[in-house]
Amino acid sequence: MSQEVTIVRKVLEANDRLAEELKNKFAEKNILCVNLMSSPGAGKTTLLERTLTDLKDEFRMAVIEGDLQTDNDAQRVAATGAQAVQVNTEGGCHLDSGMVLDSLKALNMDEIDILFVENVGNLVCPAEFEVGEDYKITLLSVAEGDDKPENTPSCSTSPQSCCSTRSTCFPTWTLILKKPLAMPPSSTRTSR
Repeated sequence: MSQEVTIVRKVLEANDRLAEELKNKFAEKNILCVNLMSSPGAGKTTLLERTLTDLKDEFRMAVIEGDLQTDNDAQRVAATGAQAVQVNTEGGCHLDSGMVLDSLKALNMDEIDILFVENVGNLVCPAEFEVGEDYKITLLSVAEGDDKPENTPSCSTSPQSCCSTRSTCFPTWTLILKKPLAMPPSSTRTSR
């Protein structure tokens, strides 16, 4: 016998409220917030290192690093001179607004123009949890296979941009991006 279940509130409601609070806080401080998502090893930290190095004379930047364990990535981005704070999820598959809000205590928000949230390496959960970001960017790598946009639609259709961090991938990505996706090809960017 089946029983009807009434849903009283949206599961992500508390996270969404905090995300809105973060978005307002960032707007008050004139901080651009970018949420970087990808599978493990797709190149988020490498892209950040290059971005932080190339833009350090133009913008004051900070990074909230999300990882299951270790502070290896936070050390790498801090070596560029950017503010960095590590969030270890201890098995959690994504950062949420509460984690980002707590992390802000370790950052001088008056000294930030751009805040990067390097989410935990995972292409499923991070796209579903808002963290107050202005933009979501998904990094894709060929090793993930050409069906990744279809297998993880939330990361392929919700970000404002997809980025391949491997220039050797361009021929393969040209084929992948010709497949119909919910995002227009003009949203696609590539790093140097």
